Amino acid sequence: MSDRQDAASGPIGKLGQNNFDLVRLFAATQVALLHMISHLQMDGAIAVPLAWFLSYFPGVPIFFFVSGFLISRSYLRSSNWRSYAMNRFLRLYPALAACFVVSVLLVAASGYFSETPPPLNDFAVWIAAQLTVLQVYNPDFLRGFGVGVLNGSLWTIPVEMQFYIAFPILIALLGPGRRALALAAVGFIAIYIGFGVLARNGGLVAKLVSVTFLPWFGLFLLGVLASLSWERLRPFVEGTFIWWAAAYAAAHALSATLLPSWGQLGNMMSLPYVFVLCGLVLSAAFTRRGLADRLLHKNDVSYGIYIYHMPFVNLALYWGLAGSAGGVGLVLAGTFGFAALSWFVVERPALRMKPTVLIRR
Repeated sequence: MSDRQDAASGPIGKLGQNNFDLVRLFAATQVALLHMISHLQMDGAIAVPLAWFLSYFPGVPIFFFVSGFLISRSYLRSSNWRSYAMNRFLRLYPALAACFVVSVLLVAASGYFSETPPPLNDFAVWIAAQLTVLQVYNPDFLRGFGVGVLNGSLWTIPVEMQFYIAFPILIALLGPGRRALALAAVGFIAIYIGFGVLARNGGLVAKLVSVTFLPWFGLFLLGVLASLSWERLRPFVEGTFIWWAAAYAAAHALSATLLPSWGQLGNMMSLPYVFVLCGLVLSAAFTRRGLADRLLHKNDVSYGIYIYHMPFVNLALYWGLAGSAGGVGLVLAGTFGFAALSWFVVERPALRMKPTVLIRR
């Protein structure tokens, strides 16, 4: 039996019912709402306290941690690397390609291309970048549309792809044992801390490093370790959401009063927050098991919300709707409407083509 099969039959067992769909939905909505509030200049009685509350639960670190927890299980339980690669492709690319087509149509419908015709060569390069692994690339001909970057949130997609590649390589080098992976996690957490210092100074190097897996892989590996140690962690997180929420609130209160240097939030949140946030996420996923299924009925629109919100924010900005109820309505309707279409028309049919699903059938 292979090491992967050993791991699958050992620490990687079935999770049963969980609320990860709700966790992802919250994380995607957090990112979308904060971008809306910021770019659309929403400063009303609801927007300001909502932004303050959401800032304490950064969606990107949540996504990376959950990805490590679940993707590691997917890899270690897959029959071979081909099925693993196909599963990852079907989860990301069909919806991503559809979103790109919709985004181009939105820009065209806005009238922007009539005023700023895109050079054919630049347009072709943009298409190639968006449909491969360079979603961070934004052409110069789009600098006048909205914030100047059509879908800046997609920077995390290439990072996720790098996770998908780096994790099997790490397993091949170190094996699936917890100790070796824990040492790797410590190393990458050190890179995360170092990058936090680099990012505060800004510059081109920080920007280039930020779109690689290096500063974020530590968050992913924390999820991996939590997955491999699930049976040991389970008593501490199952049904304990209220206690983890209290601990997270206490950590922020302590930071605000005694340790202000710990108080950094956002994607590069301070390390003490990271560990408590990971516990909070797991407790949310395993408290009141089945809540996600009862509320969402196994529908997952989180990916659609994440990839569609910024094209609609930019459309509202280009039409001069910042600070207006019309702009908010356009972005909300467009984001959630196309997220639902993405799930029912693109994502769910694509997921039914997964090799693991076909094997079960």
